[in-house]
Amino acid sequence: MLISDRIKEMRLKRGMTLKELGERIGKAEATVQRYESGNIRNLKSDTIAEIADILHCSPAYLMGWSDIKHSEMEVSRENNVHRYEVVGTVKAGPDGLAYEEVDGFEPFDGNYDPEDHFVLRVKGDSMTGDGIFNGDLVLVEETCETSYNGQIGVAIVNGEEGTIKHIYITGESITLQSSNPEVAPRIFVGSDMNRVRIVGVVVEMKRKFR
Repeated sequence: MLISDRIKEMRLKRGMTLKELGERIGKAEATVQRYESGNIRNLKSDTIAEIADILHCSPAYLMGWSDIKHSEMEVSRENNVHRYEVVGTVKAGPDGLAYEEVDGFEPFDGNYDPEDHFVLRVKGDSMTGDGIFNGDLVLVEETCETSYNGQIGVAIVNGEEGTIKHIYITGESITLQSSNPEVAPRIFVGSDMNRVRIVGVVVEMKRKFR
C-alpha cells in the first residue's frame, strides 16, 4: 500500500474530510487531495510526522516501513537527513512525470525538499567523465529552470526514458552533452527543441559497492 493510500485510509478511519485534515496541517484541501492521489510523491518528513500525529498512527506506518499503525518509530529529522524515493526510470506521462521501477527510498544529507527531489538510478556509461557510472544514485531536483549552461541534469526526449547529460540551452538550440567522448552530443534546433523536456538538475551523487 502506498503512502497516498495509507493517508486516505487513516483519514477515513478518523472520520475526517479532506478540508478538515488540510486545516489541521495548514494546507489547502486540494493539496491534501494531491497527497492522497499520489500526485505529490515525496512528502517532507515533518509533514509526514504531522499527518501521522493527527491521524493517530506512526510515520513508519504511513511510509510503508511497518504494518503496525501505532508504534514509537519516527521519521528521522536529525542532522537534516531525508529519505527520497529511488526510481529506475523517469518518463513524460499524461499527467506530468511518470516514475517507473520504484525501488524504495535512499537517505541523503542536506536541506533538500523531498517534495521536489527524487533519486534516479544511473543507466549506461555516458557520464563516466564526471565520475558517474552505471548503477550510481543521483539526487535530482525537479525544476522549471530554463537557463542551463552545462549543468548536469535529466532530460526527456520524445517522451521516452530520461537521460543524464550536461545541458546547454540557448535561444536557438538545446544540446545534451555526454562526458564520455565516445558518446556523441545530441543537438536540437528550432522546432525540434520542443522534443526535449528538462526534468531537473543533479545535486548529489552516491555510489554503493554492495
